[in-house]
Amino acid sequence: MPPGSSRLSNLLTQPLRLPRRSVWTSLVAATVLLLAVGATVVSGARRFVQDTRWVGHTHATIEQISRLYARIRDVESAQRGYLLTGHIDYLSQLEVGAPEVEALGRGLIDQVRDNAAQHARAREIATLAVERVAISRQTAALYQEQGLASAQREVASNRGKRVMDHVVELMRAMEAEERRLLAQRETASDASAWRLQWAAALGIGLSLALIGIVFWLMLRENRVRRLAERRAASSSAQLAESVEALRLAGARLHELQRGASMLQSCRTTDEAMDIARQTFTRLFPDLGGGIYLTRASQNLVELRIDWGDAPTDCAQVMSPNDCWAVRRGQPHTVDDSRNGSLCAHLAAGADAAPFAATCVPLVARGETLGLVHLAGSRDTIAAHAELVLAAAEQLSLALSNLQLQETLRVQSIRDPLTGLYNRRYLEESLERELARCARRHQPLAVMMLDLDHFKRFNDTHGHDGGDALLGHVGRLLDALCRGEDIACRYGGEEFILILPEADIEVARTRAEQIRSAISELQILHLRRSLGPVTCSIGVAASPMHADAASALVQAADAALYRAKNAGRNRVEIA
Repeated sequence: MPPGSSRLSNLLTQPLRLPRRSVWTSLVAATVLLLAVGATVVSGARRFVQDTRWVGHTHATIEQISRLYARIRDVESAQRGYLLTGHIDYLSQLEVGAPEVEALGRGLIDQVRDNAAQHARAREIATLAVERVAISRQTAALYQEQGLASAQREVASNRGKRVMDHVVELMRAMEAEERRLLAQRETASDASAWRLQWAAALGIGLSLALIGIVFWLMLRENRVRRLAERRAASSSAQLAESVEALRLAGARLHELQRGASMLQSCRTTDEAMDIARQTFTRLFPDLGGGIYLTRASQNLVELRIDWGDAPTDCAQVMSPNDCWAVRRGQPHTVDDSRNGSLCAHLAAGADAAPFAATCVPLVARGETLGLVHLAGSRDTIAAHAELVLAAAEQLSLALSNLQLQETLRVQSIRDPLTGLYNRRYLEESLERELARCARRHQPLAVMMLDLDHFKRFNDTHGHDGGDALLGHVGRLLDALCRGEDIACRYGGEEFILILPEADIEVARTRAEQIRSAISELQILHLRRSLGPVTCSIGVAASPMHADAASALVQAADAALYRAKNAGRNRVEIA
């Protein structure tokens, strides 16, 4: 036995008489400290909840801006469709869109009443949005009352464009301000969570120290060392479990917030799926699972990612009716795969060990985007039930935002009638492709195509027939294009094709192929053939005919004019 150990043992076994005041003082101090820690934790929790609500408020404001912008664009598209086709459905869309734009503007104003600067911008945006809708309705009225020429003069005045440009400028400023506020509020939320964790940890640590002192004093005072030690050990174990549970809960909450922030920053569905796999793996390390997404056809659900060692095999593709959660629109949990109503997409063989499973539908704005499923032990599934719902909700919002962004992007660059790119995208792409080909010392060709006698075709077959013809030609051009080619509707019955790295001879051959294909086009509309159609094509190439985008288009246009004068249904080179 080491020297002095016997003396130390004797000291520990001797009764230690300490004043009762020390015990009571320690008890009072512990009580006060616990109350202070409780007050600090409650205050921190309230502050964290408030910060989280502000973050959600900012996300809602950004979404409201996007919805208002999309609805204004829908009204503009309806106006353009009405002027191009004269179809009454576009006029109906215009009339329906007007009150919706006004309602969205009022909603945006209400959304930012707490911020004077944003409130002023919102009021101005709402006023300009109503003005832009009024211009569209006025243009449609001019078309009805005075004909296409009057409506075209109104459009050419650019009054609506100037108003829309101002709206876009204000929306960008407003969204930038909201994103700045979002960054501040997310930082404040993270700081609140950090302070809450440290306050809890520090308070619990100090409380444990004081409780240990109280126990030691009571043990020495009452000579019940063995019984008190067992009780102290039990209490310490419970406290350690509580601390560990708090630590795990805080870590999971932090991981959930981090994953939600990353999901909101994703630009594609594949990015979102990669982030979701990482987040779900860290949140549920003891569970296996996967995420299904609904295809665009809405009739199939496809497994996009999976993780962990799932105790069951999952179907790669399934019908929405194969999952109880998707069918019922709410979470579906099975505690025992042998006895419960297991979803059809989860295979449970006769020899497989029993397991528990849960499926949570991904629902946003009333649309089912897919589902999340997890499988594992019953206790683990039950312990993570609320966390699974929160993670699924964040994923649903992120996927919904990505769908909305993609819809807005397509609407801004695609012509709705033909499915080809619009004139705005053409102007941007031609400048870019010219610069790229110039850097590589490669040619670039431009075709300008015009359908012959389109006005007479419209007069003979009506605007519906003309729309059908434009749609068929759009699909034909898209099918005949190479992967790097860009097919655009220039306006009316005119189309432009950009052929990167194609010289004038290649472009001439391609133009002849397109001309021949259009002349052989069979168009059926309302069970009736609309007759043969021909086209004239003008071709120009860079750097042979021009280096600048506008000059190159003018050269192709001049060649097209010569083709028209030379009898139509032909190809002319600039």
